[in-house]
Amino acid sequence: MKTTVKLFGIGMLFFVQALLTPIAASEIKNDPRVQERNNTVSIWLLNTDRSDLTVKVYDRQNNFVRQVKLGNALTAGKILDFKKSDYGYYRLVIVANKEVIYNKKIRLGTK
Repeated sequence: MKTTVKLFGIGMLFFVQALLTPIAASEIKNDPRVQERNNTVSIWLLNTDRSDLTVKVYDRQNNFVRQVKLGNALTAGKILDFKKSDYGYYRLVIVANKEVIYNKKIRLGTK
């Protein structure tokens, strides 16, 4: 019985650690925090740490395009419009206190 309780406790410890360990943004296939539709990108973040959030956009040649500050509110959201942007790949990077929490290349803009 004691062994079963210890194994259960160890299993729960690994489960909680897996939940709390951040996943690299490049490993996330479909991140619900960032959705793209009709040349707009919707960003919705729950910011429990109250980190200073910033969105940075780079073009295909890795040139800086724009930066949007989301602030440090508990919930942060923004819709970025790419309807008047050149068609191509853009890299969207979300930074929380200098730590990258999202980094993905997406195809947006109009032809």
